[in-house]
Amino acid sequence: MLPYLPPPIVGRQIVDLDAGWDFSRMASMPSVWNGPDAVPTAGWRASASSEETRGERAEAARAIDGRPETFWHSEYEAQTAPYPHSLRIDLGTETEAVGLRLLTRQTSPQNGRPKRYRATLDGTMIAQGEIPNSASLFEVRFPKAKGKSLVLEFLDGHRSDPIVVVAEVGLIRPTRLGADWQSQYSIAKVMTSDARFDLPPAELEKLKRAELPKLGGWQAATLPHAAWTRPLNSPEIWHGAAYYRRRIPAPLAGRRTQLVLQGMQSVDVWLNGRHLAARRGGYLPLRTEIREGGDLLVRVDNSDNPLIPPGKPQSQLDFMYGNGLIGHARLVTTDRLHITDSLEKDGGIRVDAPTLGKGRASTWVHTSVRNDGPKSRTFVVRQTLLDPMGKRVAMAAISQVLSPGRSERFAQRLAVVNPRLWSPDSPTLYRLRTTVEERSRIVDSVDTRIGLRTIEVSRKRGFLLNGKPIRLVGTNRHQDYPWVGPALSDAAHRRDALLIKRAGHNIVRLAHYNQSSAFMDACDELGILTIPCIPGWQFLNGDSRFTERTLRDIRETIRTDRNHPSVAFWETSLNETYPAPALAKTWHDAAKAEGANLTAGDLSPQAPWDVVYNGWEEGFRRPSASNRPGYIREYGDFEFGGATSSTRVRIGEGLPKLLGAAWNYAWSLNRYRPQYPFTMGVGTWEMFDHNVPWDFAVSASGLADLMRREKPSFWFFASQQAEKPYLKIAAYWQPGAAVRDVVVFSNARWLTLRVNGRKLQTVQPVPGRATDYEASRPFDGSNSNHLDAPPVVFRNVPFATGELTVSSSNGAVDRVRTAGAPARLRVWADDLGVSPTLNDLVFVRAAVVDTHGVVCPEESRQVQFEGAAFAGQSTAPCEMGVASVLVRTPLMAGKIEVRAKAGVLKGACAFTFGAN
Repeated sequence: MLPYLPPPIVGRQIVDLDAGWDFSRMASMPSVWNGPDAVPTAGWRASASSEETRGERAEAARAIDGRPETFWHSEYEAQTAPYPHSLRIDLGTETEAVGLRLLTRQTSPQNGRPKRYRATLDGTMIAQGEIPNSASLFEVRFPKAKGKSLVLEFLDGHRSDPIVVVAEVGLIRPTRLGADWQSQYSIAKVMTSDARFDLPPAELEKLKRAELPKLGGWQAATLPHAAWTRPLNSPEIWHGAAYYRRRIPAPLAGRRTQLVLQGMQSVDVWLNGRHLAARRGGYLPLRTEIREGGDLLVRVDNSDNPLIPPGKPQSQLDFMYGNGLIGHARLVTTDRLHITDSLEKDGGIRVDAPTLGKGRASTWVHTSVRNDGPKSRTFVVRQTLLDPMGKRVAMAAISQVLSPGRSERFAQRLAVVNPRLWSPDSPTLYRLRTTVEERSRIVDSVDTRIGLRTIEVSRKRGFLLNGKPIRLVGTNRHQDYPWVGPALSDAAHRRDALLIKRAGHNIVRLAHYNQSSAFMDACDELGILTIPCIPGWQFLNGDSRFTERTLRDIRETIRTDRNHPSVAFWETSLNETYPAPALAKTWHDAAKAEGANLTAGDLSPQAPWDVVYNGWEEGFRRPSASNRPGYIREYGDFEFGGATSSTRVRIGEGLPKLLGAAWNYAWSLNRYRPQYPFTMGVGTWEMFDHNVPWDFAVSASGLADLMRREKPSFWFFASQQAEKPYLKIAAYWQPGAAVRDVVVFSNARWLTLRVNGRKLQTVQPVPGRATDYEASRPFDGSNSNHLDAPPVVFRNVPFATGELTVSSSNGAVDRVRTAGAPARLRVWADDLGVSPTLNDLVFVRAAVVDTHGVVCPEESRQVQFEGAAFAGQSTAPCEMGVASVLVRTPLMAGKIEVRAKAGVLKGACAFTFGAN
């Protein structure tokens, strides 16, 4: 038989639109508390009938500080003050008001919600009634009143306890409503009482016309792009509208062209002045057909909007939305006879999980084809499966006829002899080429990378991959970089995946939203299982628009990522919302209708999920109370002190605190591992530090920091993998204590320590018994009896200037040296072996070193970088001797030389970059 020779491809064409944009942004939108209708609070002073100052800082002034995360709390530590409670606010000057706003406590536990209230202004009653039992913004209007003293009396609460907790109080002043964007935003907010922003088309056009003249200068932009660069270590939030514009070519006659782009969080597109398309939700791309070329204008708006998941105000979120066009843009041109888009119902290509037999695997491929042309078309749908070497291993073809305007879905079976299965240890990927052929030509073609693997779960055997149990060693990842937020380059996504793999993790949860296809691709290639999540975080809105968008997110998440072999299960529940059974079932059923194998979600009564996340109880308990297999989605952070968790340590805070954070993870992992297999695995919170809108600006519980530098926690987890020898000394060797303990992370059977070549100790890892957390101290030899590789501590090692070396039974060696006086800067591009590409984001680091190149770990001086385009600041402080900046590469291949200086210290590095 003659081999099959594919006909020439004349079909699908993709035009990259990442370059060539201009952008400009508006001033940040007003918040609930500083909008044009809010009475300014700068001159206000507050006092209360009682306030708590001993148990926590919850004085009356916290109710008028403009920060929803803080609150006034009635007294409870010394004595519990009873109802009624009163809050008195001196307004400073005589003030006109037409309404009152009040926000109850926004942080957990949400107790102390007041019920009946009275409000007076200079002794005159202005409002009274009941405040709903809700965390939503409460607003009441009244006839115009004037005064200098506002008094709120809370007569009782929604719970039996006598306390009251109020996050914010504000007054509404009379306003003259105009036509500009500020007024529009204020109208939407005031009318709905919770900052809803869902303008009808006519109002959106008015808004655009009002905003465009107010824009500042237009600047060049290349996608992915952040419309606002967040200052490092600042709690500042920018939210509002940004505009992007460029020319696009006209579609080819007789062809179908689709525009694809991704913006955060509301996206509207105009082409030649006419509104073309909109999307409410920024974590997946907008797709729309275009029929002409010309001037493209895109408005992106990341303002708080409770109608768009996640929905919660950014000031109250534990992560940042980001802003701008954060993904790629392209034009996809196809024949009128084409494979449909994967986001359509039953659209695109879906590959089922295979059926495995002895020396064989078979799978079904489902392909949706549409005929948008004026005539019936006769064609062949062909599936060709290629192994990693490009050899054809299976093929199937079917001949069909489609009438004009019709779509049809075709199922074809592929059988593979001696298949190579996908797993974290052997992530074999096949290439499936799906072609639509007509009269000896290919009119459309789509390549899909697939992995042959099966997944099952049970409480008895845990997580089964290809029929074999595998313990899930997990983490969580935010798609978040310093300065640019989620607008990462594809190579940056791959570097993140590499770090996760190097840390020994075999599964990562994509918290708490859809993440880039580039990251998913990297996980497929590297062998990292994934848990895709829909956008959500501790917020649930009963409004039908929010509800429908949640269902849309479930469907589109599965349609987008269903062919990635890395997907372990789908988190189709809004994170930490604990929905009612009927609602949870609606979400679960929507996922199953899309072909989801396994769903996951919160532990709650009658939870329908296939994987039910373990509960969380005080005392470090993570029970799996369901009859379904469990997974601990987050551990190691919040339980160790909440927002001031001892796990949240930046590299600049020094090695002792960093080792304390590593101990929290080690102690926790040892505690939870005995719950296997009914708890299939555990996930650290988190892999990388991430930006937050709180005072501390960066949540620092990551195994690596925001700049992607490894912490001791990273080294601990890396030592738990058995695939290859690992050894890392978690110590510096600088003058100080005459004798000291040295912590080492390794997976070897025994370790030998030498100082300046002299052998001092040989030790073996000894499993230490489990204790309560309070009864232990970091790396005291306890709490390691359930670990694969207990950390080793060399005790009472005498210090001597020179070199400390540790060698292992498996051949691994690590050494640290005493640093002398700073002599120069060692500068390098930390690309982790992923060659820099065009428009890439690459960390460049400068280490203060002595004449022998040894890093000076106590250095914290500022380093100035130059010679490149920086994504953020070009000056950075050293943390334990190393400073980091983020370089953006140009759009043409070349070479970059980065120079660094810190006083008299200097250094430089050069690196090349090329096409993707």
